[in-house]
Amino acid sequence: MSRYTDLNTELVTDPLGRGYAGMTDAQAAADINTLYRPAEVPVSGLEADIRLAGKWTGYREKADLQTVAGTYDNQSMREFMDMFYSSINQGSTRTSEGYISDLVDAMVAEGSMGAAVGASLKAYDNDQQSRGSEIGVGNVTEGDIAYARTL
Repeated sequence: MSRYTDLNTELVTDPLGRGYAGMTDAQAAADINTLYRPAEVPVSGLEADIRLAGKWTGYREKADLQTVAGTYDNQSMREFMDMFYSSINQGSTRTSEGYISDLVDAMVAEGSMGAAVGASLKAYDNDQQSRGSEIGVGNVTEGDIAYARTL
């Protein structure tokens, strides 16, 4: 299928119920280009985000501050954060599912990790993409929408 055929299918079927039929070409283009759809981030991107943007130190500090009396003390929390970082560096671990996610949930439930820190860690392997990227048409213009609607 061509880019415009795919775009026409999106506009006509409106599978997400965005209301394209009631939008102008400019509004539909803006909506399709808006970053709101979940997209996976490659682990190499996570590593760069943590290491190069300095977030790793910040997460460890936040984890230490969120630690309360219970199973995990500050040393245990630092060890968890090191295990978390090591896991995502191996390229096979998703932080939003599986062992890491379950461990974060347990730590939040028992109060040894703050909910905000836990949610941030679990969201770390997710990013946002546009609907255009998701369906394979990329960034679209008002003219692209106008043409696709004629098909």
